[in-house]
This record gives sequence, structure tokens and C-alpha cells, in this order.
Amino acid sequence: MKSAVLVAVLALVASATAAATKGGVRLPEYFPTACARNAPDLNECIRKNMQFVMPLFAKGEKLFDMEPIEPIAVSDVRVQLRREPFDFHAVARNSKVYGASSVVVRAASAQLTDSSLDMALDIHIPTMFIEGDFKIEGKIGSFPFAGRGPWNVTITDLEANWHLMGETVDKEGEKYMQIKRFIPTYRVGGMKANAENLVEGAPELTNLAMNLINQYWEPVLTAMMPATRNELERHLKRMASSVFDSVPYKQLFPVA
Repeated sequence: MKSAVLVAVLALVASATAAATKGGVRLPEYFPTACARNAPDLNECIRKNMQFVMPLFAKGEKLFDMEPIEPIAVSDVRVQLRREPFDFHAVARNSKVYGASSVVVRAASAQLTDSSLDMALDIHIPTMFIEGDFKIEGKIGSFPFAGRGPWNVTITDLEANWHLMGETVDKEGEKYMQIKRFIPTYRVGGMKANAENLVEGAPELTNLAMNLINQYWEPVLTAMMPATRNELERHLKRMASSVFDSVPYKQLFPVA
């Protein structure tokens, strides 16, 4: 579920640095000045620009066909977790993620040439709140359970690093940056989940199961990462590419 939050935020990096035009439409005056890729303060420029536009994009940006990031809508997330004392399969549907617009951009590091991009971003999200519907079946220890219903989770102190690598391609006489790799890593400070009917028809057992999940949230999260990493990278790369594929590289990062 956290992957959904990381997906929407990264796509804003390119748009945060654009100050020319896209599709013949002049960008709003509130957009910051583009960061020249050969400027000595490139890293700090990227950091400041992204930080500036995040709250502005909470409701979306029509000029980029950008959907609102408060909340982010997520259709289905599937998790298979097998690690003592847990063994279950869960599906989360119709989820909404809140908190992306409160991101704090701690640092940016970029190596940009005429034909390549290598960029890393360090971000902090103080609090995320996710809510939706779930269906789950499995066991905790030797206790089998199954249920469905509403759920929510609060995540605190999310630290993330996003590493992008790309190369330029020629399209209709213009160079565009094509993202080849997107490698995300993150660390979570805390997590607390709530769910109704986790054990169908047994509220007391539901409370017991939720207490165990919240008690062991860190190993639960660690065990979930292998199953979600590929999906996380795929979504982040697609979102970033939607911007880089639409705006010429020289407009996103001009040469001074």
C-alpha cells in the first residue's frame, strides 16, 4: 500500500523543474524557474523546486493530466505473506492514500548530461493514512482465519530514496529522457493497522489478530517487501515516464 504513495510523488520532480511550455500551453506563473542541468547549484535547485510544488499539486494539475495526490486512488494490492507466525493471502481494494502532499524533500543528487540522467532523491513523509476494503484468508500460528471488510493503516516517519536512471531518445526532432531504471528503497518508523471483521463473525478474535499484527508490524513489513518491490518499481517508473515522455529534455533541464 505504501508503494502507492511513493508512485505519485516522484512524477512531480520533472514537472517541478519545468518552466517552459508543454503541448503549446504556457505553464502557470507560479511554477518555479527550471533548473539548468549544468548549474553549480543543480541539486539544491531540484530539491527546492520539488518542495515548492508539492502542496500545489494536492488537487492535481490539468496541464500535465496529473491526477490529485490527495488522495491517491489504488485499485488492487495483493499480498502473500509466509513468515512465522503469519501465513496468509490478502487483497486490498478501492484504497485511498493520504499524506503525499506533506512530503519533505531532504536532499537531491543529480548527474545530468546531454544524453543521460542519474538522479537520487531523499524524502520524508511524516504521516500517511490509507483506507479501503480487504479480503484475507490464512492463519496466525496454528489458528486459521478468514474475513473481509473495511481497513485502515497509519504509517509514520517514512524515509525514502528514489534512484532514477535514463537515456535520451529522439522523437520528432526533439530529445526526450527515457527512464530505464527506477530503484526505490524506504524505511518506516512506525505502522498501526485497524480492520473490521478480520476474523469473520468473531470481533474478539479480530481484535486479537490485529494486536498481533501491530505488535509484529516490522517483521510483517519486511516480509512483505519482496512481494511488492517489483510492483513498486513498475508503478514508479511508469509515473515518472509519463512526464519525461511528454516534455522535451531541454525544457525540463535546459543548459544555462
